[in-house]
Amino acid sequence: GYDIGGQSSDGRIVESTYDLIVSNKIKTLLEKEGVKVLLTRTSDEVTWPSDNIKDLQARLDIATESGAELMVSVHCNSSEEDPLNVSGSEVYANSKQSGSVSLAESIVASLDALEPQLPSRGVKQGALHLLTFNTIPTVIVEMGFLSNPDDVDYLLNEETQNQLCEKIAEGIINELKK
Repeated sequence: GYDIGGQSSDGRIVESTYDLIVSNKIKTLLEKEGVKVLLTRTSDEVTWPSDNIKDLQARLDIATESGAELMVSVHCNSSEEDPLNVSGSEVYANSKQSGSVSLAESIVASLDALEPQLPSRGVKQGALHLLTFNTIPTVIVEMGFLSNPDDVDYLLNEETQNQLCEKIAEGIINELKK
């Protein structure tokens, strides 16, 4: 679509493409466990307008209209403050939304197993559109920092990428079992 998201400084990761690859891997893992999964997009082609707010709202509408129990939005982070030293995964939740923090904590508990290679930065709060305007438990998983070369190497390595996907899926499954 109109927004490729972040990009690693060396150009090896373009967020929109990378996030879709990882989301498809997570989807496959979840479906093997009997979880019904709906992606808000399956390619870079989208049917909604090239406008950030309308884009985010379209994703929320897909999730709520489908009757989804929860929503997990997968992304890569970046830091301008200290790009070489800020590293790791973090999961954003909305403490005012029923189930959001519990889902985030479940995913973080699984991601913690990836330390020290990929540090876990824990659960974060944020006034982000997907978290603020959704009616179902929603989290945003930031898988690593595109501004950090070590995180980029971790995210691109097939073995560690698969471990990351497995841990995100595990956290989702653990939450659904509650």
